[in-house]
Amino acid sequence: SSLSRGHGVLPIWQQRQIIRQMNQDVLEHFEEVVALSRRQRAWTKGTPALAPAFPIEIEPRLPKHPPTLLLALPFMVFGEAERLLRVLVEDLTKRGWRIAIVTSTPPPSEAGDTIDWFLENTAEVFRLTDGMPPSIWEEFLHHLVRTRYVDILWIVGSDLAYDALRTLRAIRPAMRVADLLFNTVGHTANNRRYRGLIDINFVESNEV
Repeated sequence: SSLSRGHGVLPIWQQRQIIRQMNQDVLEHFEEVVALSRRQRAWTKGTPALAPAFPIEIEPRLPKHPPTLLLALPFMVFGEAERLLRVLVEDLTKRGWRIAIVTSTPPPSEAGDTIDWFLENTAEVFRLTDGMPPSIWEEFLHHLVRTRYVDILWIVGSDLAYDALRTLRAIRPAMRVADLLFNTVGHTANNRRYRGLIDINFVESNEV
């Protein structure tokens, strides 16, 4: 198991119930929000053969821009993935790439924080849990892909990025998607669910 999907993690329905109870005093029009969330979930779940034919704006002729990589992580801790990606980001930056990084899960306090590793090479590190409402996280991903002209979206265990894949591919058809898997459990299920939208997989071992 992983930090986000271990045996001791409460099921999602129970987490939702607890969050709702603890924040009841600030919730407004809750049922409408839930209804919208369910509709959005219906759009982003499943494995279509092609990106959806949404009524989207046709991508304009792009201005000159450096090759751009968007890294989607759950968090940045002292882990194997972060050590590998630190070297990757440093090397690509030297080769002229623009790097943007998004995280969407609060890091476990005991696992440390390696954001400074990445800030050495890019100022575009966005921790969505630092005050941004979850209701607009997917919209913010859309914004990054549009405004940075992202060439490659590289997913490293980000549930947010997996669930947004269909709309992101529709917004920027030229973008390619890579996925990095370290284990045969956990995010492998998301990888298989969205396999029709992923161009290439990087794996740690023959078993994976």
